Amino acid sequence: MSTPQPHRSRWRRWLVSPLALLAALVLLFEEWGWQPIARAMAALGRLPAVRALETRIAALPPWGAATAFVVPALLLLPFKLAAVWLIARGALLPGLLTIISAKLVGTAVAARLYALCAPALLSLGWFAWAHDKLLRFHRFVHDWLQRQPLWQATHALLRKLRRLREGFFSRVWRRLLRRQSGR
Repeated sequence: MSTPQPHRSRWRRWLVSPLALLAALVLLFEEWGWQPIARAMAALGRLPAVRALETRIAALPPWGAATAFVVPALLLLPFKLAAVWLIARGALLPGLLTIISAKLVGTAVAARLYALCAPALLSLGWFAWAHDKLLRFHRFVHDWLQRQPLWQATHALLRKLRRLREGFFSRVWRRLLRRQSGR
């Protein structure tokens, strides 16, 4: 006769809680930070030299597109190592700012590369398989998070803050326009 194992559920809770928090933070960033980054990268893509480079990247064959994903990560690696070195030497704030900056730049570049290379990348069987699994996992986590009361409350608060921010900036903008027109 087997006995119930209450410690198993405790271990599972200890493992799932940090993973759920990490997933929530990633999805929160995705929902509230991704759009401004995507807009900024698209605006950058309108520059003639960048547009020409993007045209060449979009025309890459599948393995060239896969390689294009690796290059930015390798270029950012020295900055991430410098951040770890700064943190290890006691310069916590500069180290954290460096790693956050590298992460933001890396995310922006990866998002733009994905937008340019998705058709070529999805023609690779292994990439299409991994892409499908990742999207399924993303939907699962997102659906689970949306059912959590803390997520719902946080989401409502962030929507309210966004409306307040947008209202504030639109009022400031209207005042500036009135001053400029001499009213």
